[in-house]
Order: sequence, then structure tokens, then C-alpha cells
Amino acid sequence: MRTVETPLVLVVDEDEKSRELAKREFEAQGYEVKTTESFNEAVEVMESLPERFLIYVNKLDIQEKIRATLEDLLTGLDNFQVFRKRAEARLNPKDRMQPDVFSLLFIDVDEFGEFNRKHGHDQADEALIKIAAILRDHIRPSDIVCRRSGAADEFLVLLPGLNAAQARARGEMLRELVSNSPLEKPGAIIKFSISFGYSEVWRKDAADPKRDLAHLIDQAERGSTGLHARRKKERGY
Repeated sequence: MRTVETPLVLVVDEDEKSRELAKREFEAQGYEVKTTESFNEAVEVMESLPERFLIYVNKLDIQEKIRATLEDLLTGLDNFQVFRKRAEARLNPKDRMQPDVFSLLFIDVDEFGEFNRKHGHDQADEALIKIAAILRDHIRPSDIVCRRSGAADEFLVLLPGLNAAQARARGEMLRELVSNSPLEKPGAIIKFSISFGYSEVWRKDAADPKRDLAHLIDQAERGSTGLHARRKKERGY
């Protein structure tokens, strides 16, 4: 049985012979391969899987359509819709193959509006891209991460198998990594930082994946000290 650590490639090609040739080539390299011939089928397959994977597409326009459907185009992370589907699939309380506990990190960029006004939109985008790269480079294959839709400076990370204390430790590690990764420009070092909140749910207490995920996000967001400080400042008290 394949685990999330096993490399997976999705081959999208209209031509059956080309599709099978690519399949054999990837299998020879140790990948597990799924194949499909159309954009719509590819999206359905990708949304049904609880982890990210490589995509081989024979046409650039189809590849770009797939990316636009599944990814946040600035950072390359999952968009929230894909994150939600994959997270809910993992949170299924009836799936005995899933771990006993899940935790979630809610991450937001400190004073992002002020950073944007002071340094400009391009630098703000670079900061978001760097944060996304740090998250991508320091999560496990089983973790699921996204940039949250409708909130430029917020990210979510689902951590299967980690409890709240372990999630906090992971959040502290990520916060330190971001703080030590400024933008380096000619004559200037531009620093930025993140805050985070965290939450957990145990599979024995889980009931409905949609509600459980919404609860995890809400509790983690409520626990973000940086977000609370920013909202307090915006309200003037």
C-alpha cells in the first residue's frame, strides 16, 4: 500500500501512446504513476489525493490551467480550496489508517500592511514567497500547507500525528527561520516576522471532517498573538 512518502507523478496527456511511454519512464525511476487524458479528469484526481505530487503535462496551456485551479499562483502552495479537500480527507474519523491526533498551525505575517506601505508591493510579494519557501522546505511529506484565500498574509499547515505541544514547537522553529531570513537588497536588509497560533483534534473526538477542520482553524486563529495585536491596534484599544 502506498504511503504519502512514496513519490507520485500524475501524467496528463491526450495521446494514449505518449501517456503510456511517460508512465513507463517514471515507473522506471521509482515513482508511482497515475494517468489521465484531460484537464477536468486531472483536477478531479488531484483534488482527491491528500498530498502534493509531481505533474507531467504534455501541453503548457493545460499545465497552466491546472496550476491556476489548484495553486496559489504567487507562492506555488496549495490554494485554500485544495487544502480544505485534502485536509478533510485526512480528518475522516472512519479512516483507521490516519493518526490518532492532528494539529494545525495558523500563521500570519506581522504588520504586513505596514510592511507593504513602507517597502512596496513587490517587496511584500517577495516576503510572502520566501515565507512559503520556508514552509515548503520544512514540512513533512504528510503535512498539508496553503496560503489562505482572501488573506494575503495568512498560511495554514495541517500536521497529522502531531499534538498541540509539538505543533507549538514546530511553529517556534518556523518563526525563528523566518526571522533569520530577511530580504537582502543593495544597501538594505529588510526584515519581517511571523506569528502563529495552534490547535489540535484527536481522532477519537472527531465527528465530521468539515466541522473539525473549521474548528481547528478557528481555534488556531484565536491563539495567534500577532493577529490579536494587529486587530487591537487597528481598533485603537
